Amino acid sequence: MRKLLSANLSRLWKSRAFWLGLAAVFGLSVFSVLINCRMAMLDAESGFDYTLDACYFSFMPALSLFFSAFISLFLGPEYSDGGLRGKIIAGHSRTDIYLAGLLTCMAGTALYDAACLAGGLTGIPFLGVWQMSTPALMLCMATVFLSSLTLCAIFVLIGFLWENRAAAAVASLLLAIGLILAGSILYNLLCEPEFSSGVVITAEGMTFGDPTPNPSYLAEPLRTVCRVLLNILPTGQAIMLTNVAEDESFVMPLLELIASPLLVLGFSAGGAALFHRKGLK
Repeated sequence: MRKLLSANLSRLWKSRAFWLGLAAVFGLSVFSVLINCRMAMLDAESGFDYTLDACYFSFMPALSLFFSAFISLFLGPEYSDGGLRGKIIAGHSRTDIYLAGLLTCMAGTALYDAACLAGGLTGIPFLGVWQMSTPALMLCMATVFLSSLTLCAIFVLIGFLWENRAAAAVASLLLAIGLILAGSILYNLLCEPEFSSGVVITAEGMTFGDPTPNPSYLAEPLRTVCRVLLNILPTGQAIMLTNVAEDESFVMPLLELIASPLLVLGFSAGGAALFHRKGLK
């Protein structure tokens, strides 16, 4: 498998699409942080304290779209250009071919993560360093890479099992969008307050009415189920990272640290097994 991995990494290194995507991620991450810095300067006049924690991970949910495009473009030629058939004829096993492709794509997604995080550092001159503790920051960084590996394993499975290059790319993109929407819906549901107070306009001005139960509030046990799903979904983890400054208990550390590696192993083993049985033209 060493030769396969070396060949894949060499092809990745020479891929213009990969480097263009990497540059786009870095540029968009910088743009996202600078926009938030601009808002911070405007809000500072109102006494609102805006920190780097609130915007450093703001571009993370969108990374899944770049992962789907990058992996589809990288694995597509395996079928369309006959590279997969040539590797099998050369005597390489399907398991080695799958694992070499998976490890290469994981290396690529890790570089995309690094580019996004590097772009976020441009906010330090304006907002200072992180206010969260070092262990919390390390946990956030680990969440970034673990959630990306999970997405990578999912998109690699699609790329290897779907022979049509265009169809695989569309399916991966739609899945990425669906996962982002699912994470957003779950997060918004969990953010609903248990009680709400209506605004009453009187002759003396606006006042708040008595708190009333919020019908949109998720009660137990449904609340715990949605919380677990949000923590397991890789895009849910990314969405929670963007709001870490507002909710310091955004993660269930043990759940995420266990769930993400298990999902990676599950999708990787399942994908390799399905690819081993797949009939190739």
